[in-house]
Amino acid sequence: MTKDPYLAQAYTPIEKGIEKVEEVIRREIRIEGISESKIFFSGKRLRAAAVLFSSGNFPGDREDVRNIAASVELIHAASLVHDDVVDEAKYRRDDESLSFRYGNTIAVLAGDFLYNQALKLIHGVKRFDIMGTLLESVSEMIIGELNEEIYPPKLRAKEEIYLEIIGLKTASLFRGAFVSGGLLGDGNKDTINVLKRTGQAFGMAYQIIDDCEDLFKDDDGDILQEKITLPLIHLFNQNPSYLKDYLERDIEELKFEVVKSGGFTYALNKARKYIDLGKSYIKELEDNEVRIALLNFFNYLIKKAERAEREAISATSDQVN
Repeated sequence: MTKDPYLAQAYTPIEKGIEKVEEVIRREIRIEGISESKIFFSGKRLRAAAVLFSSGNFPGDREDVRNIAASVELIHAASLVHDDVVDEAKYRRDDESLSFRYGNTIAVLAGDFLYNQALKLIHGVKRFDIMGTLLESVSEMIIGELNEEIYPPKLRAKEEIYLEIIGLKTASLFRGAFVSGGLLGDGNKDTINVLKRTGQAFGMAYQIIDDCEDLFKDDDGDILQEKITLPLIHLFNQNPSYLKDYLERDIEELKFEVVKSGGFTYALNKARKYIDLGKSYIKELEDNEVRIALLNFFNYLIKKAERAEREAISATSDQVN
């Protein structure tokens, strides 16, 4: 399922569980006349993994665990479909986006369908605590996306605003996945609080690293979509003139300046602080297989950050020399 060797290593305990979650997902996403690959994307299933790890039910042999793990992936997929409409994106993971292939109307309805299927799965588990947790995550995701669209560039160029936005639009669902897994595993109040903080830290680190990686993708996604991420924010703080006309500058030059200014390193170090924070929370859990698996899950983020750094150095080495 995942081609990432670092993630495959972290997934070793839950490999069979992820396969079972995938079966639930495929069952729930069938729409006549629309290719499954367009409505739902092959991805890392990080949010489903968070549920499996936190629940302690690694093989996914419990139906309630499988269904909640699948539901968080459906929520995530729905948000991506709607994001592509908002961003007028032509591609999603090297393939045509649903909105580009079928039009915005069908894409919006398909995204709504995914949200509905997720709610059906959550409702079927008949756990109001889990339903409340995930509904809160969805509300925060939407608010985060709204803020990113509504806030003017000058406001989005503030680090605290960037962290607020990714805390809502990305970290909230990771937090919900970690907490839902803990509730399914009958964790006590202290355990749930640890998982809540752990999930938030994981989501923050993941999004910062992902934003760093995006800078060196071939499609120049975030820059062309006028999204302001942490590496750019650091550059703007070092040289405010870039904020006024960064969209008019040569993209390759802009990438080089981000690296030269220390923006890339600054952002990755911020992500590493969240990773360290998350791992410190995990150490508050009992010394068992859940604790070990979650620490390995965070180690995947460490490797992801290291890879992003190598790619940035490689991409700008010619200009440096």
